[in-house]
Amino acid sequence: MTSYTETTSYNTDIWGYWCASSGDSCTGTTCAMTSTEAVWDHWNTTGNTSTASASTCYTIWYEWVHSPSMATPAQLIQTYPTAKEVRELQAQRRAQEEEARKLRAEKKRKRDEAESVALELLETLIGPKERVIYEETGRLMVKGKNADYIINRESGVTRVEKDKVVDLCIHLKEKWKYPNTDNVISLALLAGDNEDAFNEMANEHGSDPLPLALPMCANGFGD
Repeated sequence: MTSYTETTSYNTDIWGYWCASSGDSCTGTTCAMTSTEAVWDHWNTTGNTSTASASTCYTIWYEWVHSPSMATPAQLIQTYPTAKEVRELQAQRRAQEEEARKLRAEKKRKRDEAESVALELLETLIGPKERVIYEETGRLMVKGKNADYIINRESGVTRVEKDKVVDLCIHLKEKWKYPNTDNVISLALLAGDNEDAFNEMANEHGSDPLPLALPMCANGFGD
């Protein structure tokens, strides 16, 4: 048999050692490249030991072939719902979505009612014609002593000075609890009644040069 050179210092016929038969006995506990243990013979020899390891001469190959396979852990087995369970889950999800839709609709209805009440109040302050403009533009102009203020229904206030416009952030605490026009009325009353306090509470977020024309706004406060 042709030898296999493992390194420059070894000329060991490894496969020959594995295939050589020396019986069932083993004189060592490990099989190195320079040993003469019949490793392959020991692997193939039939036996009944269950303690085979890399450091013994037991019938390792026999144990590999005849040992019972390990069962798959239950937690690694993916289970799928039955058709009935799928239908029940789908029905439950549809019921939850319908309930959420009803809650959103009811919340919107109450908010719309509150907004209508706020618009009625605003009309008593600025008149029906200016209310129409406010509903169209979403803006209300308040004239102060030192500047004018454009209050936007959705968010933000613009302070109009002689040579520039300044973006302000000011609103009711927990604004989201109230209709938008309630916030507009509150800011308009504060700006018209106490302009200094209004500016002290507002946060400035930059400025721009005064435009040639201001956007259309409803009027009525501070005239």
